[in-house]
Amino acid sequence: MLLLIYLFLLFLLVGVIAKLMGALVNYSKIGVWDFSWAEIVDMLPGVFAYAIPTGVGVWIQSWLKNRKESGQGN
Repeated sequence: MLLLIYLFLLFLLVGVIAKLMGALVNYSKIGVWDFSWAEIVDMLPGVFAYAIPTGVGVWIQSWLKNRKESGQGN
């Protein structure tokens, strides 16, 4: 569960940084600041869509590795 929280926060941080960089480029070119809380809220479904499958995949790989190392995989 903690892995999913960490991945959610990581993907949210990366998304916010990317949106902020895009807003800075937009502001420097045309002088319009286009960054708001609404854009961050709009990112949440995408963050969940990336974080949940990634977290589940990492958990499954870890489980399979532990199973193989303990000899239960035969």
